[in-house]
Amino acid sequence: MEDQITDTKDCGLANFPWRSFRANQVWRFLVQLAQTLLCWAKRLYRGPDFLPARPKRLRYQVLQSAGRLARSGRRTILRLDANWPWARDLELAFQKLRALPLSP
Repeated sequence: MEDQITDTKDCGLANFPWRSFRANQVWRFLVQLAQTLLCWAKRLYRGPDFLPARPKRLRYQVLQSAGRLARSGRRTILRLDANWPWARDLELAFQKLRALPLSP
């Protein structure tokens, strides 16, 4: 539980940026959404380097990766730099994501 609290603070809950209570409610919701997406990304990756990783490390390794979106026909293709150390791990994560069943 303490790890979840630390991760939530790293996602932006450490300080509220506005004076307005309503604006800070929206901020808290966005932080919780970011926390949920990071937990989901960790579970999708399942690599030994990523499950114990903190949000700052995940942002560096996964979310800030250089890539190019290319369209071919009706398909969208993400092209990653082959020299990037985590390119293969991210490719495997996308394969797992594509293999998930679509919900009705």
